[in-house]
Amino acid sequence: MSAIVDFRKIKIDKLDNLKVYSQIKIIKKLFSKKVEDNYWNFINQNSENIYNFSKNGYVFGNLFAYLEEEKGINLLDNDYKDLSNYLSDQRNSSVFIFTYDQKIKFLNHLKDINFNVDELVKFNIDFSEEDDNELAENQIEAANALKTCLNELNDDSEVVLLNIG
Repeated sequence: MSAIVDFRKIKIDKLDNLKVYSQIKIIKKLFSKKVEDNYWNFINQNSENIYNFSKNGYVFGNLFAYLEEEKGINLLDNDYKDLSNYLSDQRNSSVFIFTYDQKIKFLNHLKDINFNVDELVKFNIDFSEEDDNELAENQIEAANALKTCLNELNDDSEVVLLNIG
C-alpha cells in the first residue's frame, strides 16, 4: 500500500485553526453516531497545493534520514515540531512543517547536493536494508519536491505543510 503525499503552502496564522480541525469528532446520539472530519476541507480552503508528488510517500523517511545523517540537514527539527507531532497523532499519518528559516538555512545546500542513485542505495542498505534502485530514484524526486516547495516560501508568514498518509 502506498502513502499519498500532499504538499501545501499555508499561512502561519491558520495553524491554530488547523490544529482544531485536525481533530476527528464523534457525535453520539441516542441510536447513532456521526463522525465529523473537516481537516481536508479546512486545508483545501486555506492553503495552496504547491507540488504533485506521485510516488509513494514512504520514501521521505529514508530521505530525511539520509539528509540528516549524511549531509547534516535536519528538516524535521523546527519551531513547529510539536505541532507536526500533534497533527500526525490526530490524523494517524505523518505531517511535517517546513519554515522560511529552513529555506534560508538549507535550500542552497540542498541545491548543491548531487543526489546519486548508487550513494542512496548504499545508504538505504545500511539504514533500512533496502537494496532498491527505484527507491533511490524516488528519493531523488522527493528531494527535488522538497527543494521546489521550500523555494515557494516567500517570507516567514507561511510554511510548507507536508501530509503523508
